[in-house]
Amino acid sequence: MLEPLQAWTAGTSNLYSKEFYEEARAVLAPGGVLAQWIPFYGQGVDETRAMVRAAREVFPEASLWRDDHDGIRVLQSEPFALEPDTQRRRIDERGHRAELARNSFDATEDLLSLFVMGPRALDAWQAGAALLTDDRPFLEFAAARDLSLKAYRPILRSMAGKLDPAAAYLTAAASETERETALRAGRIRRAVLSERAHPEHELLLRATALESALRSTPSSALVPRRYRNLILEWGTGLEGAGRVQEAEGVYRRGLRHDPELGEAAVNLSLLYARQQRYALAQRTLDRPWRPGPVRDSAVQTRALLEAAIRQQKGAPPR
Repeated sequence: MLEPLQAWTAGTSNLYSKEFYEEARAVLAPGGVLAQWIPFYGQGVDETRAMVRAAREVFPEASLWRDDHDGIRVLQSEPFALEPDTQRRRIDERGHRAELARNSFDATEDLLSLFVMGPRALDAWQAGAALLTDDRPFLEFAAARDLSLKAYRPILRSMAGKLDPAAAYLTAAASETERETALRAGRIRRAVLSERAHPEHELLLRATALESALRSTPSSALVPRRYRNLILEWGTGLEGAGRVQEAEGVYRRGLRHDPELGEAAVNLSLLYARQQRYALAQRTLDRPWRPGPVRDSAVQTRALLEAAIRQQKGAPPR
């Protein structure tokens, strides 16, 4: 596993050269895998494609995975295949389920949604890219020139038309469960990549991209998490700008698409309370709550509402 410094650091680009991959392949044991981080920021699309090409010259069985604002290449000599049932079993055997759950990757389809490209799609995406070699370390200088650029979205957009489905890399013996998992993972991947490809301020487009996956992948934990964070960012931003009516619409939109978005219900209730619409504020909290911090916040909000209503009626405080 390799997580080198960014390519503009002197000498780092040699860890992305064709010669480096030749040396790495020579020492890998049968079945060995090289996993390498590649940045999706601070460098352009062409530089990122060059990173991929150098590896593909040596490891034809490569795949690319996404990790938030970065990429991870998995390089191997054996034929590339995806096996969701094996993945699920290994995670459980090694006790990683709880760790993955912290970032909503404990469901197999959510983890598999990080798959971006297999060998065929990588071939199409890197075609025509310059070849990075030890005696031509252009990446070091190109990345330095692009240091202040945030190229994440252009890189994602350049990949958009080259993606291939996870189902295309299942083994011939794949179970029906694995095929369904791969299809769900593809829908999650498409929604998240679409949301990520939009500029940060395009909140409506980003929300719309995730809402389709909320309906089509109800077992996903990743999509609701991303949607929740987006709705809260959008709504609180509007409230902070004094655009209260628009904020109300955003919270209502979030609850319409995800009735379990408890944070939006609490924020909406507080918004109504500031307008002294206490009955509406209380009704907004009338929903089943799962144990946890959001329910605790709802309980505290309800207590505040009850105190405000008593004060409004002139009743003595408890």
